[in-house]
Amino acid sequence: MRDATIAAEDVRFRRHIGVDPIAIVRAAWRDIRARRIVEGGSTITQQVAELLLRQQAGTRARGWWTKAREAVIALRLEHRLTKDEILARYLSLAPYGNQITGAARASQAYFGRPLASLTVAETTFLAALPQQPTRFNPWRRPDAARARQRRIIAEMASRKFITAEAAGVATREHISLEREEGGTLAPHFVQRVLANTDRTAGDRRIETTLDAELQRTVTGIIRANRDSLTAHFAHNVAVAVLDNHTGEWLAWEGSGDYNDQAHGGAIDGVTSPRQPGSALKPFTYAAAFERGMYPGRALADVPSHFPTAQPGILYEPRNYDGQYRGPLLARYALAGSENVPAVALASEVGVPAIARLLRQAGFTTLDNNAAYYGLGLTLGNAEVRLDEMIEAYAMFARGGISIRTTIGKGAKGQSATGAMKPIDSQRIV
Repeated sequence: MRDATIAAEDVRFRRHIGVDPIAIVRAAWRDIRARRIVEGGSTITQQVAELLLRQQAGTRARGWWTKAREAVIALRLEHRLTKDEILARYLSLAPYGNQITGAARASQAYFGRPLASLTVAETTFLAALPQQPTRFNPWRRPDAARARQRRIIAEMASRKFITAEAAGVATREHISLEREEGGTLAPHFVQRVLANTDRTAGDRRIETTLDAELQRTVTGIIRANRDSLTAHFAHNVAVAVLDNHTGEWLAWEGSGDYNDQAHGGAIDGVTSPRQPGSALKPFTYAAAFERGMYPGRALADVPSHFPTAQPGILYEPRNYDGQYRGPLLARYALAGSENVPAVALASEVGVPAIARLLRQAGFTTLDNNAAYYGLGLTLGNAEVRLDEMIEAYAMFARGGISIRTTIGKGAKGQSATGAMKPIDSQRIV
């Protein structure tokens, strides 16, 4: 896929510095001769810059100022990243039509197979799409995409990316597309909306906060990585996306495959309690900061023993890599997710204070007292819900302000009820 993309978008990719004056002059000359735009001069690196800016702004900007800004960012990308890293970002961000982003996602959407299993013909067919996703839409204009694919095959052969024999086979190969199976978008989310909606008033139209395009992107990413996930026995995957400013849930995927009965696909992993591991550490530090500790304080990352609720039994925490780093500033201990300093800090602050902060932050599954969890609470031995974890982290992003999240904007003519109705904000830390 890398060679096909280079042949399609930027044959001098391995040699230029992010901006290619030769390509710009060549494209301008061809556009003048054709009296219309037939070729662009942007490098793959410039396109990555454009895609990143578009992702940040939510819209596509045009004009010379935008192009100049993209060129500057492209030069910076070339300075900080390797060529392969830049290409990987392009393949994960490029549009492939029909609201499909990323080559891996496109491979599943159009061929129903992982990217690594595609033939040269199928790979070059995908590489043809990002230049003009609407014009080369495989469902509406497959012939146009096929014509550009042939040019890419020829370019790959001329650049010795593939042999002449392989190019001939790829040119003659029939491209067979597969449409993804349909189904309800975000079924777990729909169930949650219906469970929190008053349906006794008769037929009503309910408007939710779900971003359909983002939801498709999330499910597409999961589907594109299904083989890798399965290899690691991760049959279920839960993902949720929250708008920190509005408190609206934009994406909600409970399992990755609602119809996978063998692995409990109908169970909503976003609301099912799980042990979160080190994700609870920031709340220990937050409780300490509330009591006057500052990020520049040194914490001891050394072999340590702590008393437990059982007489004569000591708890000896270890870091994930088994190493000790001596004195560490609190900011580095947290950034490195070191276990020993976190447990020492939890011992100093007190588990009841940490549990109290977690409950104030919105965790509803801490049913036992602090003694039950012990110092292991800071390492995530308590089961929590993913949606509540996201809400609590969003509280940090708002500077300690917590707001009730919402999954719906209400039925037409009426207010939403239950979990669909937001409440006023509240300062937690």
